[in-house]
Amino acid sequence: MNLSDLVKSKKYKTFMARLYGIGASVVIIGALFKITHIRGADLMLFIGLITESIIFFFSAFEPPYIDPDWSLVHPELAGLYHSDDEIQKMKEQGIIKEKKEREPSLTGELDKMLKEANIQTDVIASLGQGLNNLNTTLKELNNISEVAVKSTNLVNTIESVNQNAEVLSHSYKQTADVLNQESKLTQEQDRKSV
Repeated sequence: MNLSDLVKSKKYKTFMARLYGIGASVVIIGALFKITHIRGADLMLFIGLITESIIFFFSAFEPPYIDPDWSLVHPELAGLYHSDDEIQKMKEQGIIKEKKEREPSLTGELDKMLKEANIQTDVIASLGQGLNNLNTTLKELNNISEVAVKSTNLVNTIESVNQNAEVLSHSYKQTADVLNQESKLTQEQDRKSV
């Protein structure tokens, strides 16, 4: 295994991550000892700085971080990663499309369809106004349905009152009939007694 393969291996990356943590902790403890004048501070700083030197030595062999070229995904970022000459070469190779070659956006397609259908802006405004009117009408229909429900309740109440009035009228009639019969009986008894 050569050095290039070693520094790319998972074991090496794990070792370096631990070495960074251990080295940093030794240096911090050494600095703490020095600041607080604890005995052994010079030794701790010496060990910490030697550890840091070893870390820097090993980190020199790590492969550099590769920043992804986002201009391949988002061509409008090409100026951040490439010079004008490189951008021109990428356009010639077809890596970056010219603005006129790009796929039209959804709004661009909609504009094109409206233009082909010869629909003017006043028609769109009229459509918007029509939708607003429809919304208002639906709200009014909702109010009408509430009125209809209340009207139905009122009709039911009136029917109930009407039925109760009929029952009351029938009761009055029966009472009147009974009183008339009693009156007739009383008159007959008065005639008989006279």
